[in-house]
Amino acid sequence: GEDAAPAADNALPLLRMPPAKRPTSPEAPPPWPQFTEQAASDKAPGWADTPVPREEQRSASQGRPRSVEMRTFSAVTPPLSDRQDSVEVASKRSLRLETLVTARAAASERCAVSARNWREATAQDEQDDSDKGTSFGQSLLKRGFQALLEFLDFTNRRFGNPVRTWFMIDPEANMKIGMRQFERKCMEIGFRGNIPALWKYADKSGDGIISLLELDTTSAMELAKFKVLIRERFRDLVPEAFRYLDTNRSGRVNKVTFIAKMQGLKYNGRAARLFDLLDRQGLGMLTVGQIMFLDIWRMPAYIYQLPDLKMLRNIRN
Repeated sequence: GEDAAPAADNALPLLRMPPAKRPTSPEAPPPWPQFTEQAASDKAPGWADTPVPREEQRSASQGRPRSVEMRTFSAVTPPLSDRQDSVEVASKRSLRLETLVTARAAASERCAVSARNWREATAQDEQDDSDKGTSFGQSLLKRGFQALLEFLDFTNRRFGNPVRTWFMIDPEANMKIGMRQFERKCMEIGFRGNIPALWKYADKSGDGIISLLELDTTSAMELAKFKVLIRERFRDLVPEAFRYLDTNRSGRVNKVTFIAKMQGLKYNGRAARLFDLLDRQGLGMLTVGQIMFLDIWRMPAYIYQLPDLKMLRNIRN
């Protein structure tokens, strides 16, 4: 017990530490020298990035949630020259659009007027034939055949072949077309022949729809041979046929490669002519998209049958 008392007497006195320095408010800088000197010298902002308003401090201290601070951003006003340029561009664009709409409306009106005039002329021809005692069917057949010859001559001069012309009047590649669309498209591509007589001559079935087979049988039969070949050798799948033709997998097939590949398949038609018919734009290249119409083209059943020449000779004899 005696040793404990001296130890207590000899113990070092406890030092009283100054209270820790804390910021007095969120706006005030931290109470360390480097921050207080900087705040006094250059009036730097407080240590809090986003000062909290006193109303929100009071609401937080009272246990109520803080309201979300709504900040508004003012859009930068562009220079006057930029605004004038944008207005000028918009006005030019609207002028071009107005011109395009006006031109299309005028073209549509011209097509309607021409079609009406042709119908009236056809009705007048019918009346003249009846007055002369001529058979109307023979006269109509003659006019239709003449119109078809003019149409085929026009297509060869303007687009190169009738198949390219067909896809101009049937851009969706439905492989069939109605009378109104046929008249309108013929006017758009610039054909000025007797379109009503041509339509009546081509629409032999009278169902109001014609196909490429009715408009140009020679070209349609060449395409039909290719479709039959795809059906027999490639399970009627056009992409597989194109994969066979596209040896270097470039997605394009030129005319030389196409002819060589068709000869390897023992194609019994004119491969060069077939390539020209399939090449819609005349660029000398084929893509799979240009021959996909063969998938949806429905032809008569007799197209898929080989002709029996022996039976034909027996019938003739």
